[in-house]
Amino acid sequence: MLTLTSALVAFTVCADTLSVAKAGNGSGTVTGSPGAIDCGSSCSDTYNSGTLITLTASPSLGSQFTGWLGPCTGTDTCQFNINGDTTVSATFAPVIVGAPRLDIDGTSRCDALTDGLLSLRYLLGLSGASLANGAVGQGASRMTPTQIDGYFANIRPVLDIDGNGHVDALTDGLLIVRYMFGFRGTALIAGAVGSGATRTTADIESRIASLCIPLPPIYAYTIVMANHDYAEIVGSPNAPYINSLIASYGLATNYSDSGTHPDLPNYLYLISGATQYPGVVNLGPTSGPYFPSNGDNLGHQLQAAGISWRAYEESMGTPCKLTGSGSYANQHNPFLYFSNIQTAGGGTLCVATNRDYNEFAGDLAAGTYRYNWISPNLVNDGHDPSTNPVATLGASDTWLATEIPKILASAAYQAGGVIFLTWDQAEGRNGNSADQVPMIIISKKIKSAGYKSGIAYSHANYLATIEDIFGLPRLGAAQGISNMLEFLAP
Repeated sequence: MLTLTSALVAFTVCADTLSVAKAGNGSGTVTGSPGAIDCGSSCSDTYNSGTLITLTASPSLGSQFTGWLGPCTGTDTCQFNINGDTTVSATFAPVIVGAPRLDIDGTSRCDALTDGLLSLRYLLGLSGASLANGAVGQGASRMTPTQIDGYFANIRPVLDIDGNGHVDALTDGLLIVRYMFGFRGTALIAGAVGSGATRTTADIESRIASLCIPLPPIYAYTIVMANHDYAEIVGSPNAPYINSLIASYGLATNYSDSGTHPDLPNYLYLISGATQYPGVVNLGPTSGPYFPSNGDNLGHQLQAAGISWRAYEESMGTPCKLTGSGSYANQHNPFLYFSNIQTAGGGTLCVATNRDYNEFAGDLAAGTYRYNWISPNLVNDGHDPSTNPVATLGASDTWLATEIPKILASAAYQAGGVIFLTWDQAEGRNGNSADQVPMIIISKKIKSAGYKSGIAYSHANYLATIEDIFGLPRLGAAQGISNMLEFLAP
């Protein structure tokens, strides 16, 4: 008789955890298959050991995906078999506009012994002092290893010169250096085109040439009005000019102030990504212990990068006036509240950059300043009288209808200008949101007339946008969030 003996065999299935992190100053999502990875919402999941994982990175509008860290590298889809707990990082960077993309050190030209050498070193994996030493040109606006590392992180995708989907030192890096040394034709491409390249010799020459042509400088104009709710402005018959701008240009329909009130914290948030103090009441620029603040801010960033700028305050009279009087409100000029503006050079920087609005017309005609901040006085910005918001909205609409056309007609705006028109804070009248205000973006490059975005933006996203336009590091709450470049066509 045949006896069959069965044995119960226990198998242990190992469960490995995959964690996905997002890095960089840009924004985007990472999705995974199989499983529930969606960053977005869920950035981890568990898998049986040996499972083949596929991760896909999708940058948001105004951002770009610059690469993986962990079991994958490069910018292609990430695929690997998981064996043990694993962390993958996806880096997103803002799209930089307004600068020649192979002008690495910011001298407004492409040079083999600076930009070419920096590109080759970066693609060979050098960073920090090893990347920058001896390779920064005279008059550079990006001089430190941190600035140059950050710039490369932002532009990495454009360094795929041969078009094979990869960025490599011995192909793309070599092509960049050779081109900047004057090599063309066969001398340019010999032994320097990667497997799977999609670009011809002529295409490669054209691509590098286009990346070395200085783009027209961008001129940014920021106009901050006061104390009206989104619902009081958009669609209002009391603001016909403002609504004509909305119909012709772009509107962020889900845009908010800082969430801290009254006026001053919002102005400070617009240029530093932080309210700098708890709010509740407005303070003066010399009101200790908070002011002047030692924090960094947009004005200081622009100054350090060699980018010309001014803040114009209507009815201020004396430059850098620290005390409010009449219809001039010092709390509507946030640059006064920072020590590296207010007291730098014994106050000379503050005097040079914080001027009465009556000087704006001459500066606009000359195209002198690339970043321009404008605060109308308390009557024209819609602040006073606070008891009559309908009348004050009408006054501010009239002022804007007079002043904005002057900017639109200027050569600087026509050459590459963008106007950001917003309100410092909402009031929450009549059951309206206490924080929602309009952000109207005006440019010849607007994606389409009447373009609207319902993405949740705030004053921090405005700061992120300005910093990305001028290639500056992100400050405070502007770090790790989207810019608003979706409004502008490439």
